Amino acid sequence: MTTLSGIPASSGAAVGPFFLLNTNIPVPTGQPSHQSFEAEGHALNLAIKNVGLDLEARAARTTGELQEILLATAEIATDPAIAEEAAGFIASGHTASYAMVKATEVFQELLAASGGYLAERVSDVANIRDRVLCEIAGIPYPEIPHFDVPTVLIAQDLSPADTADLETDKILAIVTAGGGPTSHTAIIARSNGIAAIVACAGVVEAASNNLGASVAIDSTNGRVTFNPDSELRAEIANIIEKIKQRKSRIINRSDEGYVTTDGKVIPIYANVGRLEDTTAAVKLGADGVGLLRTELLYLDRN
Repeated sequence: MTTLSGIPASSGAAVGPFFLLNTNIPVPTGQPSHQSFEAEGHALNLAIKNVGLDLEARAARTTGELQEILLATAEIATDPAIAEEAAGFIASGHTASYAMVKATEVFQELLAASGGYLAERVSDVANIRDRVLCEIAGIPYPEIPHFDVPTVLIAQDLSPADTADLETDKILAIVTAGGGPTSHTAIIARSNGIAAIVACAGVVEAASNNLGASVAIDSTNGRVTFNPDSELRAEIANIIEKIKQRKSRIINRSDEGYVTTDGKVIPIYANVGRLEDTTAAVKLGADGVGLLRTELLYLDRN
């Protein structure tokens, strides 16, 4: 068995086959361009436009939080600041691909220096860069395929666009080498009830060395084990059963709120930032609104 550790991002457990998402993106060199400034600029702008349109199309196929994330990613992709930064590198005689790489590095450094939530957006910019590079090269971006059986998805990292068409009922769990507890991978996994572990160093290499094997995921402690033995399989099965029992448990509730085992009434309030959140809150049994994110309502208006 090969066991690795990462950060639990969405609770759950699973055991089964895995799929390793390879992202073979063309890497540009700093060699001078053989085309004119206008030709390279046109290639870059067209690629950025196509990526933006693709992200918007993916957003149209989704709803809720993922849709909002994709629309925000499309805005980042088409932000004139990136194209303007890249234009400077093209003017220095570089190719559109190399210019895109150098331009995004500038913004990634700014995000990384900001720390926290903004620092985790570095991977979003990297994904936009990779999609633009594929567009310029005229090759398809690596996509997650259709799975015939429930499968554990392993990747270096996942972007919102990667998961837009994800068949969540065929995903046992998600494991990424990068990301963090507030990354989009974590957010999407939690919203879909999928077990997830992020920042699992070495998982891509381990998966490459164990192709065809099975993998056990325990996101209660961030443990990823390739070729699990019968004892670990039984342990995972026990965790899965406990989770099922917890979810099926009848919750004691009065008109005033939820009731603890010692008879204390505790109302549970929802965090609401849009109209759709209230529907989800009622469905999940919230007693009211505890935090109303009025700034989100404001930002969502023209």
